[in-house]
This record gives sequence, structure tokens and C-alpha cells, in this order.
Amino acid sequence: MGFIRMDGHWIKGRGVVVMEEEKEERTEGEDPSSPLEPRSSPDIHFVSEPEADPSVSAPLSISHAVPSSSKLEEDEMGLLAEWIGHQLFAYVEALSRMRRDLLQAEEHCQDEVARLQAKTAEVATLREALERERQDREEERQAREEERRSLEESTRKAEAEVTHLAEQTSSTIQRLRKEVLHLMKKLKKSEDELRKSKKCYSEAAAEVAHFRSLQVKAIMDYSRRKANFTKELEESQDEQKWSQKVSDLQKQLQDAEMSHDVQRASWRRQVEEHKGRFRQAADEVVRLQRQLVTRAQLANAQDTKELLALRGTVEGIFVSLGEKTAELQQVKIQLALERKAIADAEAESEVLRKRCREAEAESRHLQLESESSQDLENDDEMAMIT
Repeated sequence: MGFIRMDGHWIKGRGVVVMEEEKEERTEGEDPSSPLEPRSSPDIHFVSEPEADPSVSAPLSISHAVPSSSKLEEDEMGLLAEWIGHQLFAYVEALSRMRRDLLQAEEHCQDEVARLQAKTAEVATLREALERERQDREEERQAREEERRSLEESTRKAEAEVTHLAEQTSSTIQRLRKEVLHLMKKLKKSEDELRKSKKCYSEAAAEVAHFRSLQVKAIMDYSRRKANFTKELEESQDEQKWSQKVSDLQKQLQDAEMSHDVQRASWRRQVEEHKGRFRQAADEVVRLQRQLVTRAQLANAQDTKELLALRGTVEGIFVSLGEKTAELQQVKIQLALERKAIADAEAESEVLRKRCREAEAESRHLQLESESSQDLENDDEMAMIT
């Protein structure tokens, strides 16, 4: 009767099962501490009855006290052996399942190790990317800080320039106002003198016109009387008493001539008076012209170009007034241009201030972002360390 060897168990063919301890050692090169190393599948060998081996302990008989002579006991032992065989086969199947599970667990562990290695490489890549991004943000922050400083410097320069322009403009405006007031005073004096001269000239012209009208009236009266006398003389020639009438008419003519001479003498006196008045007015005009020339010469000596036109006639005064008006208009235009330049400079300064404020806000925002990214990076490092 032979024996069946199954993983260190000796099963006898007819109801005798012997078990011996496994004496095989693990081969060299195996790691006894590795829990994932699968055990070898159970080997089933049909061998003949083993010979006595002094190195192997005697097999333990489950029913060593039962005598093999009894038939009943042999049947019971056979049933027991069959039951033990079923149990052994179940044990072998369980061992096979365990071996498959161990292989699957080993593959799963290898996959997990590869995944962890990939995660580690990805974390290293992310660290490098975060470091590069932090450096880029630091460089960008420094660049924006430089730009902000340059904007502040340009803003200060613009403010200083605007202040200087405002001071220059205010001083120029004050100087021009003083000059305009001085010129207006001189122009007012010249206009007063011109009005006086015009008044004297108009009075003299009125007197001359009155004298001319009186002279015209006298000439017309003399012509009328002469015509009447001539008519009467012609009529008296046809009459008989022409001599008396002639004498009367001659007397009347003499009277008329005498009255005409008297009237002519009075007219001459009036003409002389009017001529005297006219000469006085002309002398006054000449005197005023001399005063104007003298004042113009004084103004020329004082390098005042605005009063040079007063040396001429009234048209020259109006021309000078027009020139001064045009110059005043030019001053107003220049003042408006300077005000516009000041407004433009103020607007540019406001734009520069706004840009400076935006740069400061952006710098603060970038600083907060860099701090938050640094905190996140530190949190990630702490999480990876833990």
C-alpha cells in the first residue's frame, strides 16, 4: 500500500494518514521578511512507501492505538481518511486562492509604488514650477516698483514744472496788468486832451460858419437892393420926374452904400473878431499839438513805444489806440493760451497721479498675491512633509 505526500503530509492509501513536519528550508536569495513573496503551490506526489529516514521523524499516526485487525475500525478509519482527504483538498484550494490573492496584491502594490513615484515626480515638477513662478512674480514686482518710482519722480517733476509755470504766468499777468493800467491812464489823458482840442476846433468852426452865413446874407441883401435900385432907375427913366427920382434914388443909393459900408465895416470887425478867435483856436490847436509832440518826445525818451502815435494827428491817436487794442487782445490770447497750458499741465499731473495710484494698487495686489502663493507653497510643503 502506497502513501500520498501533500505539502509535508503523508496520506496512506487505505485510511492511514501520517503527518510529518516540513523540513525543507528556504532557498538562498529569498527574503524571509518579504510578506508579498508567494509560497509554492502544494505538490502532490504518489510515491511508494518511504523507507526509514533517520533525519525525518517517524510519522505520527492518528490512530496508532487502533489495531489493524478489526474490520469495523478499518471502515471507520476509511471514512475518517476520506473526510481528512476532503479537508486537505479544501485546504489546497484555499492555499491556491491565497496564492492568487497574494499575486494580485503584489501587482497592486507594484502599481501603487509606480503611482506614488509618478506623484512624487509630479510634485517635484510642481515645486519647480511654483519656484519659477515665484521668481517671475518677484521680478515683475521689482519691475513695477521701479516703474512706480519713475512715475513718482516724473510726477514730482511735472508738479514742480506746473508750479514754476503758474508762478511765471502769475508774474506775467501782474506785469501785463500794470502795463495795461499805465497805458489806459495815458490813453485816457490823451483822449481828454483830444476832446478839448476837438471842442475848441468845433467852436472855432462854428464861429467861422456863422461869419460866412452873415457874409452871404449881406451879399444877398446888397444884390437885392442893387437889383431894386436898378429896376427903379429903369422905371424912372420912362417917367417925367426921372431926375428927382434919380436924385432920390442916388440919395438912397448913397444911403444904401453908406449903410452897406457901415455894415461892411461891422462885418469886417466881426470877421476880424472871428479871425482872432479862429487864430486863438488855431494857436490852441498848435499848442495842444506841441504838447502832444512834447509828450510824445518824452515818451520816446522813456522808450514807451505806445505813445509815439500821439505825435501825429487824431488818426494817429486812433491808430495807436487800435494797435494797443490789438496788443491787449494778443495779451488776452496769450493769457488764454497760458491758462490752457496750465490746465493741460494740471490734467497731465492728474493723469500721472492716477497712474501712480494704479501702480501702487497693483504693487500691493501683487505683493498680496506673492504672499498668498508663498503661504500656499508652504502649506503644500507641510502637507507633503506630513
